[in-house]
Amino acid sequence: MLKVNKNGALEAPLFSEGSAGRFKIKVQGTGLNNSGPRQLYVNGVAKYDATGGRGLRLTVLDYNMAVTFDLTYDLYGDDAARTSLATKLNEVMATPNVLFVLTSWDAIGTNAALTTAMTNARSTEFIRYVTSACWRFPYAAFGSSKHGIVKEVCYPADAKYPFAIIETSFESI
Repeated sequence: MLKVNKNGALEAPLFSEGSAGRFKIKVQGTGLNNSGPRQLYVNGVAKYDATGGRGLRLTVLDYNMAVTFDLTYDLYGDDAARTSLATKLNEVMATPNVLFVLTSWDAIGTNAALTTAMTNARSTEFIRYVTSACWRFPYAAFGSSKHGIVKEVCYPADAKYPFAIIETSFESI
């Protein structure tokens, strides 16, 4: 969708599907319903590509796509970790001009604080699938502090579902 800026000029969206942008990103999460790694690639270079670290991994990138924060939260039965991720996600959303990625590996769950933080970050798929129960949901999300979650993928905890994969490109943040 094109927008008109305050000067009356048309602006293209910052985020688009495909390969037309200056930055290309690939994000992959798994619920261990399919054996495989969680991944974050920027312009074809791995920021990570590994198994292990049950739960959700939150990675924050600056405007040069450098990692400024990277931590895995074990959301399997650990209410304190869920609340800690909620607190950090709220901080990220209040930080100007950053991108963030969330990827799952093995099992994830939520609590009221995390559900509220994900809702405030404009999640739809996490809210749709992840309840207080801990399951092996494959999940991946990509967003910015300005726009919230721009793209997310979450599937039920069933071996017939694939990895949660996002591939997108954009010009700048």
